[in-house]
Amino acid sequence: MMWTMRAAAAMLAAVAVNWLPGNAWAWGDVGHRIACELAFQELTDAARREILELIQQNLEFRTFSDACAWSDRA
Repeated sequence: MMWTMRAAAAMLAAVAVNWLPGNAWAWGDVGHRIACELAFQELTDAARREILELIQQNLEFRTFSDACAWSDRA
């Protein structure tokens, strides 16, 4: 009976720990740049050309990933 109570308490503790909020480790600027670069590679050639033309109109950005991660610096 004592082993059963200990096992039940251990299981309850393990389940309770999974319900508690944990830490979230965001990637920030680097993560956005990686995600944007992957998205850019998935675009059609025509869409890539359009985006590059738009980026050339704004001197602040050199690449799509630069433009994509601007909110991390704002």
